[in-house]
Amino acid sequence: MLPLSADELRYVPSDNFAMDCSLLDTPSYFRPDSKIEQNFSFSTVSRINDMEPHDRGEEPKPSACIIRKQRTYPFSVSTGPKFVRLYFVPISYSGLKVSKALFSVSIGQYTLLTTSESSYYELNSDAGYFVREFCIITDGQILNVTFTPSSKISGAYAFVNRIEIVSMPSNLYIQENVPLPLLGRPSHYSMENSTALEMMHRSSSLTPAYAAPKKVYASARTVWDTFAGNHSARWSFPVDFGFYYLVRLHFCEISSRIHQDGERVFHVYINNQTAEDHADIFHWSHGVGIPIYRDYIINFSEPGEGIKHLSITIGSKNGSSATYEVPILNGLEIFKLSDHSNNLAGPIHSDSIVSTFKDRENFKLGQSSGNYRIFSIDEIKSATNNFSDTLLIGTGGFGKVYRGSIDYGSTSVAIKRANPSSHQGLKEFQTEITMLSGLRHHHLVSLIGYSMEKKEMILVYDYMAHGTLRDHLYKTQKPPLPWKQRLKICIGAARGLHYLHTVEENKEEEEYEKASLAQWALRYCQMGILDQIVDPYLKGKIAPECFRTFTDIASKCLADKGSGRPFMGDVLCNLELAMQQQNAADLGGEGYKRG
Repeated sequence: MLPLSADELRYVPSDNFAMDCSLLDTPSYFRPDSKIEQNFSFSTVSRINDMEPHDRGEEPKPSACIIRKQRTYPFSVSTGPKFVRLYFVPISYSGLKVSKALFSVSIGQYTLLTTSESSYYELNSDAGYFVREFCIITDGQILNVTFTPSSKISGAYAFVNRIEIVSMPSNLYIQENVPLPLLGRPSHYSMENSTALEMMHRSSSLTPAYAAPKKVYASARTVWDTFAGNHSARWSFPVDFGFYYLVRLHFCEISSRIHQDGERVFHVYINNQTAEDHADIFHWSHGVGIPIYRDYIINFSEPGEGIKHLSITIGSKNGSSATYEVPILNGLEIFKLSDHSNNLAGPIHSDSIVSTFKDRENFKLGQSSGNYRIFSIDEIKSATNNFSDTLLIGTGGFGKVYRGSIDYGSTSVAIKRANPSSHQGLKEFQTEITMLSGLRHHHLVSLIGYSMEKKEMILVYDYMAHGTLRDHLYKTQKPPLPWKQRLKICIGAARGLHYLHTVEENKEEEEYEKASLAQWALRYCQMGILDQIVDPYLKGKIAPECFRTFTDIASKCLADKGSGRPFMGDVLCNLELAMQQQNAADLGGEGYKRG
């Protein structure tokens, strides 16, 4: 934990060099503060930067340094830690295929990156460039950046568009022998002076500065959306297998309403592990307007391939006596740490931050793409104890439903896992997500998120703690539901369906087969003896006029064709009329037992 003085002088780097391949036919070395026009923005949100698409006919095509055999670019630098930034525009240069751009980049003993054909699959050559930023301590006068084309592929080459070398303050990120919390372990983690870092993600307002700028701490992510009655927010970030990660969270209490310890207290979870059980920014910083950051180490060093997701959750503290329950976060940074072989080379990929800090006006907390969260399969397994049968709460042709808990147990959820042999395909699954993600209604179970890793199709919903209607009607030790409560449930269901039909702006026209129970009830209704199959508990407790209104609209809903069935608005109106008739009969003292 380190507080930062708001009046701290901005660090002036002793080294600030760049080599730009896009300015001249030959690489140009210069200091960035020169009057030469610069073609790149240096603010990075993650290691992939997307530029606005442009018409290649109107703007000159970017040029690059093309490297056909191993080549080293030397920079004369002072001793100490450095930012190293590499810029790439992945397009076909001079007839070269971008798929042949297979190479590695190293500085001294450090391997910074290695490309492969899959590195370019998802990159749109007309839409963007990407930046890789590293932190390395140098102990000599020359820093050599070496590009090595693959020797395994004929015609392989390397390219780069820009290289920047900038000095950074000592101990800014690489803090030798400083014990940092290793989440999920009782021990601590200490970085060595030889550790190199790669910046994986940084909030958009945290540009590559040396202490976060004042504007970062003048605003914060404030949680207003809630799950299960708790204020909570979650972000998910793609990272590479096989490495440890440094997560730095930036905080600053900016509310003038906070005057003492304990007035804003919340939890912080990283990958479902408790990072802070009693986060109190005022207590940490001893005042308002004083920035502070907290560092944590995450272990993803187990062998594997592809992408993992690192999640960060902030949430209100249950049972807290805090005056302001809403948690805040001002910014974050995530760095990959070099392994024991001095390697940082993970795949270049275009996964974006699932929930970014880019758009202040349209930001929605506790959500990712659209209005839902994306879960890793590891998070789903953790939530369900690896799909334990003891947590199974439902099953059917679509698959199984499990009760689970997320956000380190703070939120209960229902997790629907599709059966691979079910008729629901990927397109139907995606359609369900798209439809449900934008729906929020008091009478609908809300979709929280989904997982599609490892060919799974899993949906995560709010958990209904009181069970299903069936649980309350059959095989229960609870008292029977009164008629008016049953009618109220029907009205609530109708309101939810009416909302769905209003959103979709059409009425379902598909044909369907009525279930045997509905056929049986409809036959009794047509014979005029429906009262003979009413629940015995309700005998004499339903007003006759209410009963007629209810059964009339119910029978119309069972028409074979959609064109013969009423609109949900009509259904809702008739059910509400039935309730009014029941209430009027209760007040009028008609000759039946009131229910």
